[in-house]
Amino acid sequence: MRKRTDGDHLKLIDFGFSKVWQRNTKMDLSCGTLSYVAPEVLRQSYTSQCDLWSLGVIAFILLLGYMPFAGDEDRQKDHIKAGKYTKKPEKWAAISPNAFIEQLLVVDSSVRLTAEQDALEHRFITERKHNASQGVDPDVASELW
Repeated sequence: MRKRTDGDHLKLIDFGFSKVWQRNTKMDLSCGTLSYVAPEVLRQSYTSQCDLWSLGVIAFILLLGYMPFAGDEDRQKDHIKAGKYTKKPEKWAAISPNAFIEQLLVVDSSVRLTAEQDALEHRFITERKHNASQGVDPDVASELW
């Protein structure tokens, strides 16, 4: 494999629970790190849309610098199932109004952004500035460099 030195791509992957997924197949194994799992994973009936929820959690952490769901396991589960994440006004004021967190952390997976049709074409992605720290908490951005 050739090493690329001309890009700035970062890939985060965890294949511990991976499986080959067939389109329109419901999955039922509740697995993954609780803080990142979608409500439908906790209900043990989900599709690949659960990955968009997890993307929302990751974007939340990167943009705001804290976890959206905190507390003991039961509290986290209740808040995830209700889509009730912590909004610190001083942190939310600093992020781009185009950030798509709130469209990813939607309990109803049929309303949540899809990867193919929505998220990749969202303004937050297509109109992003070349300044990597715009819309990102400065403390979080400084840790990425």
